[in-house]
Amino acid sequence: MEKKHSSKVIAFPGADARLVEKANKANNQGDYGEARRLFELAFTRDEEEDKVTPVKSVDAAEMNFKVQLHQATDSEKLHWIYELSRANIRAYLDVVKTFLVADNHPLLKSLLLSSLIDQEVDEPVRVTKFDKLIELIPNETPKVEESRFVKAMESYLKQAIANDNPSLYEQAIAFVHDQNLLLFPLQMDGLDDWAVAYHFYLNELFGVPNQVELTMLARKKLQFIKTLDQISPINL
Repeated sequence: MEKKHSSKVIAFPGADARLVEKANKANNQGDYGEARRLFELAFTRDEEEDKVTPVKSVDAAEMNFKVQLHQATDSEKLHWIYELSRANIRAYLDVVKTFLVADNHPLLKSLLLSSLIDQEVDEPVRVTKFDKLIELIPNETPKVEESRFVKAMESYLKQAIANDNPSLYEQAIAFVHDQNLLLFPLQMDGLDDWAVAYHFYLNELFGVPNQVELTMLARKKLQFIKTLDQISPINL
């Protein structure tokens, strides 16, 4: 399941360098869930004092200007998103709203939306992903790991795989969580077909004899899963 992408590493001021290196490795391998967790730790953990500390601030006005003009790099956007997660994000809602409907990496949009949810923003925002537009109110939206989609996939895969192949089940759950980070907050229909398609694809990835039967709708989901699996990591 490891993707073959060129390894790119960048240091962030105020962040733990070792955690950033691990996060970059996970990102380059397409393990977005682990990358997200490690980046969050890198930006908040002071290992010497074992406490959470603020990261070094960036020039908010300059970053907002660059984001609005689409001149910021992905690494700058990532740093900006984590700065906002530790500030009052409501003060930057105009540029946040622009970012969520602009042509940005879907993972970056998910991270930014997660900050809006964590800070219980009650103002409607719109998000575009994969040619779809959704409007939502962050403080009424489940967190990414609590989405209806990921819970349905977990339930199916537990019944279909966990007992017979625990190792495959663990890999399957990690894979689904990574793809859910890209899809969030889209509301996906045909959850049964999604689940069957994931089961089929994961069997293919890990060389498990495939006895899973696909409906026509499940085949369409399978093609989209393969498309998601080819999305490049954040360009760091």
